[in-house]
Amino acid sequence: MQRRLFLDLLDRYQDLALADERMVIEELREFVTENIDCFERKKMEGARHIAASVLLVTPNFKKALFLWHAKIQRWTQPGGHADGNPDIHAVALKELEEETGIKNARLASDLPLDIHRFDYVPEVYGYNKSIYNIFFLAVLPDNQEPKIMEPDKCSGLRWATPEDALDMIKTIPHEGTETLIRKWLAFAERFAGK
Repeated sequence: MQRRLFLDLLDRYQDLALADERMVIEELREFVTENIDCFERKKMEGARHIAASVLLVTPNFKKALFLWHAKIQRWTQPGGHADGNPDIHAVALKELEEETGIKNARLASDLPLDIHRFDYVPEVYGYNKSIYNIFFLAVLPDNQEPKIMEPDKCSGLRWATPEDALDMIKTIPHEGTETLIRKWLAFAERFAGK
């Protein structure tokens, strides 16, 4: 039943997904369907993990929060592994709170903003693994400011406009981040048009 809700989410997002995402969604759907323990994190060669991240934006959608991830040396979004929890929305918001202290953020949509597979080599994590990351857009609640809550994982935090964010990743590109930023920009433009 728990996997069914996740698969339903993938089905609803499928029509909105970009062409290259659809291949990843199909891989993820197969992984979830065939593995009852798909939400667990296994530290083994060739592991596949499910994670959720949040692109936290200001209420006007003009700036988003980026964290400097110490291990992978990239600007990223707050997020982390499901670690057994199939409620991917709850995972995203829990990780946001754990990493930034932001409580009671609201998701702009229950549908993902982006789904991407990140592949890591042993030099980063000690073994080859893939992470299926489900990205959500969330709005910064009033009267809260993010803080670095896990300095061992995150050594910097920065608010950026879409244009600033695209400049930030030019020097240290991270596969999928440019697409995420462009989707945020499109979402912000739709929001402004309402």
